[in-house]
Amino acid sequence: MASGAEASPIAGASLPTPEATSTTAAGIGYGTYSDLAYVAGGNSQQVLDLYVPKKTSRPTPLVVYVHGGGWSGGNKSELTSQKGWDTLLSEGFAVASINYTLTGTAVFPQQIYDVNAAVRYLRSVKGKYRLSGNIGLMGESAGGQLAALAGATCGVSSLQNTAGVTKGSSCVQAVFDGMGPTDFLEMDSHLYDDKSSKHDPPSSGESRYLGCTQGLSACPASTVERANPITYITSAGKLPPYYIVHGDADTAVPHYESEILVDALTSVCADVTFDTMHGQNHFLFLAGALDPPYPAQTIQSSKNCSPVTSTDDTSLTWSGITSYFRSHVH
Repeated sequence: MASGAEASPIAGASLPTPEATSTTAAGIGYGTYSDLAYVAGGNSQQVLDLYVPKKTSRPTPLVVYVHGGGWSGGNKSELTSQKGWDTLLSEGFAVASINYTLTGTAVFPQQIYDVNAAVRYLRSVKGKYRLSGNIGLMGESAGGQLAALAGATCGVSSLQNTAGVTKGSSCVQAVFDGMGPTDFLEMDSHLYDDKSSKHDPPSSGESRYLGCTQGLSACPASTVERANPITYITSAGKLPPYYIVHGDADTAVPHYESEILVDALTSVCADVTFDTMHGQNHFLFLAGALDPPYPAQTIQSSKNCSPVTSTDDTSLTWSGITSYFRSHVH
């Protein structure tokens, strides 16, 4: 079990009364706990929604979702706007979707501080909500970058801050990274086409995220590298498994960004799966790529420095995402 996993609370403990109850497409009831503040006395963006299956025989593992939006927009409702997200609940997971401080309020590293604070908070209330303490982290776009960074920086104290719950681990047992940037200074060198978004200008989401008022290339290299997930992939010691998905026609975040993350993970013998969705642009989940007719895909996997295996016969779905987390977040 990866670092950060903890013993389960008593399974028989009763749940708090939820604000709302609903039923998944598979007929599983769950309770919703909205706008839980994961930093006491924090700003209005430091809140999350928690969804917990009502009938479980034991404490439930948890998947935490981090929304996209260029670090300057978006919110926790992104998850529930996606058809099929409640498959996680139907298959016995609790799910949390978090807001985090946007760049109009504060620049990096506040956003990763918030993700780590949310994970620590959720572990601190595991007994109250009948959670096991085992956590998978999932994000798309900007959220994918934050999920990938959080997974790669288990135990890196400089990215923890002291806000919110300070005891306990922010390490996670698995990461699902959808289309997240991984090396900001490489983005404009590998654009899909001449109409693709540029990332170096001061007005770009990346420059605003890092506080680079003159643009990425004018920023100190150390400032940019601090936010790059690949900076921290130097050994497999504390790395959780990664599932990475990216469209190879992405005009917002180059497919190359995931390629180099996969290469870095493979080079240290980490457990990594890489799903390339052919012909897909950036917003592939919201555009229905997890529903039929499925896009053509190539899925490559490697673990413990084993030879990379590849298949074109599998299509990613919410059931597949759930199976991935079930394999690693027990």
